[in-house]
Amino acid sequence: MCLKKSENRDVGTNHRLIFKLNVLFILFSTALIPNAVTYVAPPLEVIEAKVEQPLNVRIEALATKYGVDVSVANRIIKCESSFKENAFNKNIKDGVHWSTDFGYFQVNDFFHEKEMIKIGLDIHTPNDNLEYGFYLLQRDGTRHWKASSKCWNL
Repeated sequence: MCLKKSENRDVGTNHRLIFKLNVLFILFSTALIPNAVTYVAPPLEVIEAKVEQPLNVRIEALATKYGVDVSVANRIIKCESSFKENAFNKNIKDGVHWSTDFGYFQVNDFFHEKEMIKIGLDIHTPNDNLEYGFYLLQRDGTRHWKASSKCWNL
């Protein structure tokens, strides 16, 4: 089949129109569903890093890191928080809330939060809170948990 010059232009125009419509469709559909085209999965090692170790494994690792007796740490944690990572206790004196104890070791924000920030730890993050408890045990022994010693000092 032989096409005339005018028919050739129509075919070319139709292809350009279809191409432009396809481009508009792609742009419009990605605007409606932004993550459909642009989502990039994180590397596998990032996903694996977010998998948290069981508490007993973390406690044993930190006890080894800080050279602390794991049985003493476990007894203190059991008495202070019953192994609950988000345990907290508001300290009230004369009707005024003056501090809060947080986490496994019940670290007191009034006495320890500024130091934790200085060494790059967050009192509200369970793993940081746990690590700071081991840091205190290594540095100061059990003196920070003297008030609960009847419970853990068997």
